[in-house]
Amino acid sequence: MLAVYFAISDNLKIFKTKLKKRGKRKIIIIRSDPKSTIEQLNKRSKVKDEIIKRVYNSIIRIMEKISCTLVFDYLRRTSNRAGKILELIRKENRYGYYFPQVSNTDE
Repeated sequence: MLAVYFAISDNLKIFKTKLKKRGKRKIIIIRSDPKSTIEQLNKRSKVKDEIIKRVYNSIIRIMEKISCTLVFDYLRRTSNRAGKILELIRKENRYGYYFPQVSNTDE
């Protein structure tokens, strides 16, 4: 749910300005792989967790302010390239495969 919130908030300026042109209401499809998140955003299931409810309410408030229609679509994890990349990065950091370069300040 938080990833969807950041996807919307990071692009809010574009939603408000560039998509407002020509008076036609635009439809934006947001794809995400947690099926429960998509069902909650499409109001097919209830949000039970209090923290997730706060994020959900923030998304709803943002949707009321923009001039385009957001459609939430479920994307299977196996088809989600961005999700796979983020998962790989998280695993590399967790298991120590990734070593950032650190410059030597003693020289």
